[in-house]
Amino acid sequence: VCVLHLTATMAQIGEERDFGAEDEGGLEQPSAGAIFLHKLAMRYTTIKDSTAPHTAARWIGTAVLFLIYCIRIYLLNGWYIVTYGLGIYILNLGIGFLSPAADPAADDTVLPTAESDEFKPFVRRLPEFKFWHSTTRAIVVAFVLTFFSAVNIPVFWPI
Repeated sequence: VCVLHLTATMAQIGEERDFGAEDEGGLEQPSAGAIFLHKLAMRYTTIKDSTAPHTAARWIGTAVLFLIYCIRIYLLNGWYIVTYGLGIYILNLGIGFLSPAADPAADDTVLPTAESDEFKPFVRRLPEFKFWHSTTRAIVVAFVLTFFSAVNIPVFWPI
């Protein structure tokens, strides 16, 4: 039955395709916009990867960016929902960063008590670089959202 369905599907695809003189072997040429976005993504990845060994500089830059964001929120006196969301997201990332990849309670493992016991290093659920990258990206998104009044939803204390 699967072979018949696959054969029928391939025949249908063959009927829908135009096998004219301009056939390029089944490959579509990407548009100029797709090429530009691909080059932009490659440049972003290159820059991001080049910052990997500079841990202190990355976190200082993120702290400065967060300070600028906080000053903007203070001076504008708004966008508290965005800030709450940013805080909860960063807290969630921090919990992932501080949590082990494998749950020791579920594995019934204990700490080594003798030198002959196997040593298992602490492996984080969220690596430091991904934690930094996600935090920085979230701050940038929150900063951009402060330029749109549609997300400036008033927050009222009494519920």
